[in-house]
Amino acid sequence: MELDEINELEISLGVDVGFFQSLLTEDDWSFVIKLHALLEAATGHLLVEHFDDERLVDVIAHLEMSNQRTGKVGLLKSMELISSDHKRFIVSLSELRNSLVHEIRNVNFSFKEMVSKYSDKEFQNFMKRFGLFLSSEQLSEKMYAESAKNDPKLFIFSSSVALLTFIYLRKKTSCYQRFFKAVKLVNEEPN
Repeated sequence: MELDEINELEISLGVDVGFFQSLLTEDDWSFVIKLHALLEAATGHLLVEHFDDERLVDVIAHLEMSNQRTGKVGLLKSMELISSDHKRFIVSLSELRNSLVHEIRNVNFSFKEMVSKYSDKEFQNFMKRFGLFLSSEQLSEKMYAESAKNDPKLFIFSSSVALLTFIYLRKKTSCYQRFFKAVKLVNEEPN
C-alpha cells in the first residue's frame, strides 16, 4: 500500500514511477543525494498544495530545505504538517547530504563504513535521527539496532518510505480540508 502512495507522489512530482525504489540500487553517495532531492521536491509540493496557490511553486522551490526558521522544514513544522521526528530525519539527511556534496572525495561514501566507526552513543544517535519506520515498542531494541547496523541504507530507506507516505497522505488531507471548507462556505451563504 505504501508504495502505491509513493508511486502517486512520484507522478505528481514529475519523476518516473519507481524512481524511489530504484534508489536502493544506487551507491550510497548517490542514494543520499537523490533521496534528498526527492524529499526536497516532496516537501515543496506539500507546501504548495497546503497553500493551494501555484504562484508559490518557484518561491517554495528556492527555499532552503532544512533551515529550521526560514526553510521548508521550518514552515512544515510550524504549520504542523510534519512531526518533530520527521523534522529531525529531514534535517539529519540534509546535514549528511551537505557533508557529502561539498567534498568530492566523499563520492565513495559508505553507510556501513560510517556506522562501523560509531561509538555506542553515536550509533544510538544515528538510530534516533534516521529511524522513523519502527519504534522500540514494535521491535525489540536488539533487532532494531541490528537492522540499522547490518544495513543502514535500508534502515534510512525504510524511514523514507514512512516519511514519503506521510507526505502523500498529508497532501491528500490538505485537499480534503479545502474541499470541506469550501462546502461549508457555500452552505453558509445566504440565498
